[in-house]
Parts: sequence; structure tokens; C-alpha cells
Amino acid sequence: MSSMLKLLTLIVLATSSLFAASATDELILKFERKSINPQIKIDNIAIAESVQIKKGWTGYILNLDINVRGEAKKVKDMLFTDGRVVTRDLLDLRTGTSYKSKLETYMYPKLGEKYYNKANLVSGNPDAEHKVVVFSDPVCPYCVRFAPEMMEKAQKQPGKVALYYYHFPLSFHESAKPISLAMIAAAQQGVENVEYRVYKAFKADQALFKKAKDPKNALEVVNGVLGTSLTQKDLQKPSVAQQLSHDMQLSREAMVKGTPTIFVDGRIDKSRNKLRQILE
Repeated sequence: MSSMLKLLTLIVLATSSLFAASATDELILKFERKSINPQIKIDNIAIAESVQIKKGWTGYILNLDINVRGEAKKVKDMLFTDGRVVTRDLLDLRTGTSYKSKLETYMYPKLGEKYYNKANLVSGNPDAEHKVVVFSDPVCPYCVRFAPEMMEKAQKQPGKVALYYYHFPLSFHESAKPISLAMIAAAQQGVENVEYRVYKAFKADQALFKKAKDPKNALEVVNGVLGTSLTQKDLQKPSVAQQLSHDMQLSREAMVKGTPTIFVDGRIDKSRNKLRQILE
């Protein structure tokens, strides 16, 4: 076969593959439109990501703009196809593996460069091999148990792990917001290792942690842990409020709903297996 003929054959094959992928995408979108409750108005559907699964199956993450009783919402959905059939779940009967749970990682956006803000860097170098982003609440019991050890391990490997901390005070923890504001105010005054010192103190002293859960004690507790003299006026500074607002906005964009939520190298790490691997 001549070189020109080989080239033409490759072009034809590549073009056929593109048309096949495009046709499958259109079928997926068509299926999604038909399967949605007719009482829900669909303003837009788009494929956010497609991921190759074992044995010819592809998983699709869909972004939907919908309107429910006059309220506009942005939601996501997940579908699987082998090019012939479509299903909302995919289970390996021999191993019990649910590919749906694996694909859920891609339901969350991949974090971009704006999440690696130096103001949120608590340990490591910005050019470290791995970047870890944690969204955390200072009076979340799970965070208090988990965060200190994570921070300690990250601090020992500054060239390997850069750890970025974002405040995400949960609304049902009354003292979480004032404690977060106090932590931000202290950091802006030049106090070092604020996050680690607060979490470490709460983990080590359960009586202190219990006291911190009362919003009336928030400022007193943080001052006691950090040796600072913060006042309510310090917490009300525009720069402090802006930092918390910044953290909360990025948490919404990352679809964070609970704490602690961990992202490793841009991807959510629900199981924390990736985090354990890089911290060991």
C-alpha cells in the first residue's frame, strides 16, 4: 500500500470514529431528555465528561439546567452505554464492583489553579508534586479527628505535598463561623500554623472542644489556643469577611456539601485512599 493510500485510510478511520462518538453523544442526550419527568422543564443538557469503563462501556456525566415549579436549578446525572444499550448503573456481577460509585468522582468538577491560592496554603511548597485541597469545619468532630494527623504528615513532606485549607463552616454548627473568622483574623495578623494549632488543641482536649461548640465562647477559645488578643472588631474587618466569602464561594463551585471534603490533584477523594498513598 502506498504512503498516500495509508494516510487516506487513517484519515477515513479517524473520521469514522469521530462520527461514531458524536452519534453516541447525541443518543445519550436524546435518552436523557426522554427519561426526565415531563413536569420538569429542561432548559439545557450538556455532556460534562465521558469516561471509558472496562469492556467497551463508557460513563457519561451530564450537566442539566432545569426548571421545577418556576425555580431554576443546576443538577447532574450519570449514564452508562456500550453503544447499544443505556443504563443508570453498571455492576460487575463477578466482583460486585459498582462502576457508578467509581464514576461519581467525575460528578465533581476538577479543581483549577484558582484553588491553589497562596493565602490558603498551610503546608508544603506551591510547586510540590501533589496538591491537596481540604474543605473543613473547625467544630466538625470528623474534621477534628482527621485534620491534625493529615497536616502533620503533609508538613513532613513539603516537596511532595502542598496542602491548601478552605474554611467551610457548616450552618448547623453555631460556633463554626465565628471560630473560622477568628482563625482568619489571627492568620492575617501573622500568627503561624493557625489551622493546625486550633485543630490539634480541640483533638487533644475534649473539654475545650465542647466549650468551643458554644458560639459565646468562640473568641475566648481561639485566643486561648493561639495566645492572641483578638476582639470582635478584628473579626468584623472587611478583609476577614472577604476571605471567608472567598472560601465559601470556591466550596460552592467545587460542589462541597459536607466536611471534611478532600481533593487530591484536582479530583475529589471520597475514600481518602489517594491521600493516604501520597502521605505515607
